[in-house]
Amino acid sequence: MTKPRLPIQDSQRIALGPTAIPALRIAPFQHEAASRTFPALILQHGYGADKYDLEPIGEELAAAGAVVYLPDAWGHGERFDPRGQNFMREATSDYFIAVIRHVMADLRALLPIVSADPAVAGAPVWLGGFSLGGIATLLTLESDSEVAGGIVFSGGVSPEVVIAPLGMAPASLENQAWAKAHDMASPESVAALAQRPLFLSHGQADDRLPVVGTTRLYAAAQPLYQAMPERLQLRLFAGGHMIPPALLEDAVVWFTNQIAPPHLP
Repeated sequence: MTKPRLPIQDSQRIALGPTAIPALRIAPFQHEAASRTFPALILQHGYGADKYDLEPIGEELAAAGAVVYLPDAWGHGERFDPRGQNFMREATSDYFIAVIRHVMADLRALLPIVSADPAVAGAPVWLGGFSLGGIATLLTLESDSEVAGGIVFSGGVSPEVVIAPLGMAPASLENQAWAKAHDMASPESVAALAQRPLFLSHGQADDRLPVVGTTRLYAAAQPLYQAMPERLQLRLFAGGHMIPPALLEDAVVWFTNQIAPPHLP
C-alpha cells in the first residue's frame, strides 16, 4: 500500500555543518497549522557530478514524505578545486577511494545536523545515492547503526571494482587493503545492516560499475531478511549506468511504504 504524493517546496540552496557543505534542501510543503515531522534523506550524487544531478530524484522522494538533502561531494560541485586535485586530473584509484572516504566522513557528520532540522525533529535519517553516492551510502549504512535505511542506485560493488574502477591504475597496497576490509558482501558487513530497509538497483548492462557487485551483496544479505523480506529489495533492469523512470517509480513506491508508519497518517 502506498500513500498519496505530497506537494513539495521549491528546492533551497543551503550550507550544512561547520564546514558549510553546499547542498540543496527539498521538503514537503507544510501549513503552519498542520505541521508534522518527516524522516530525512541525504541523497548523494555520483562521481564527476554535483548536487543538481539528482535534484529531480530528490523531488520525487520528497513528495513521498521526506526532507531531502543533496550535498556536493568532496571535490565536486561548489567544492571543486580547479587548481588542485580533482576528478578531471586524478585518473587514479587512490583518488577515487579518497573521494569515497571523504564522502563517508561527510555523511556521518551530516546525520545529526539534518536530524536537528525542525521539519525532521529527530525522525529517522536515511541515506541514498547513485554510483559513488551509492557506494558511500552502503559503507556508511554498514558502519553506522544510526542510519535508518538506504536507497542505492548502481552502487553495490566488489572490492576489485573499487581497487581499479573505470580502467584506472590499481590502488596502492594500503587502499587495496582498505577496500578488501570494506567488502560490502562480507558476513561482517551484511550482519551490520541489522535488517534495516535497503533498496538495491542496478543496470544489467552497466559498463562502469558491473552489476555483479549488487547481486553479490543481495545474495549475501537475503538470508538475514527472511523474516521481513519487504525490507530488502533488488531491482535489475536492462540498461546501463542510469536511473530509468520506471526504476525511480519503484524506488519511490518502496520508500513511501517503508516510511509511511508512523510518519504519514
